[in-house]
Amino acid sequence: MKILLFDNGLSFDLNTPYYKSLGGSEISILLLAKGLAKLNHQVVLLSNITYREEEPNIILDNNNNFNPYANLADIIIFNRSIPKDVMNHLNKKLFYLSHDAYDQENIRWMMNQNSTDLLDKIICVSNWQKDTFIKYLNVNPNKLTILGNPIDYSLYSGYTERDLNKLIYTSIPFKGLEVLPDLFNEIKFKSKNKKLHLDIYSSFSLYNREEENQKYANIYRQLNNIDGVNIFEPISMKDLAYKFKQSNLYLAPSTYHETFGRVFVESLAGGCLPVTVNNGANKEIIKDYGYVLDYANIYNSDCFKEYVNLVCELLEKDLYNKRVIAEREMLKWDYIKLAKKLEDIII
Repeated sequence: MKILLFDNGLSFDLNTPYYKSLGGSEISILLLAKGLAKLNHQVVLLSNITYREEEPNIILDNNNNFNPYANLADIIIFNRSIPKDVMNHLNKKLFYLSHDAYDQENIRWMMNQNSTDLLDKIICVSNWQKDTFIKYLNVNPNKLTILGNPIDYSLYSGYTERDLNKLIYTSIPFKGLEVLPDLFNEIKFKSKNKKLHLDIYSSFSLYNREEENQKYANIYRQLNNIDGVNIFEPISMKDLAYKFKQSNLYLAPSTYHETFGRVFVESLAGGCLPVTVNNGANKEIIKDYGYVLDYANIYNSDCFKEYVNLVCELLEKDLYNKRVIAEREMLKWDYIKLAKKLEDIII
């Protein structure tokens, strides 16, 4: 089949997430395109790239070229936005792949049934996302289906020595960075392990919005003054896989509701067990492979206390068997497997 994927987010090439940081939505659409190409579909991926690039069965080009490619496609999948020119291609099978939460402005159009009726399906990444689209946006349930988010599972092969003193945080700042100074200080105070260190990979540079880091300048200063804290810029998914394989626990305060939480799957694939709260799709995705508190809000004093106690308890445990199970189970999110699942949805 000739499949066109349209993205209007961050600029990327066919290998960007293997050598630099990239947003989760962009990683997802790129890996799905690569997966479909490996399944011998003829794939065109349009993004904000300024040049044309090719690999076997896949072309990457600028999204301003939507119409010529759409004319040749059998199936069109949109990510992040739908161009107005879609009205010229209503004879095609049309799908919208959504990673966004129900309260984000860029998907308010789903409240208009005339808009959703143009699509064969809206592809969600979790049951939580699907349910909230129905509840808050009044989307017809028959228009919704669930795929998930892909990872490149091959990045987690091979042995890497794990540092049991190492904790890690990697997410955009507004998803919990401001909690980390108090959280890590309390963990250090209560834990018997006096060699703990926390590596942080968090910055708005991931989305080319460095100016927004200023809102968190005081938080960064606090973290820099804590012994054992190391702060880095976001890194590629390839390098992040290695860091997860080196780390003991992933501290995830989750102050924003995740529709999927790709980073949880990545951490589990690397055997780095996440500790988080029951916000958004966290419990649905992590299940019992990591640790999800019953509380939804880390700012709740009881939740904060229980979180600290749990981390301190886990630091004293042998988690080897749990890591092995988590690593094995994350294979189901490999991009080839999800491309096959997507194939079942769209064909």
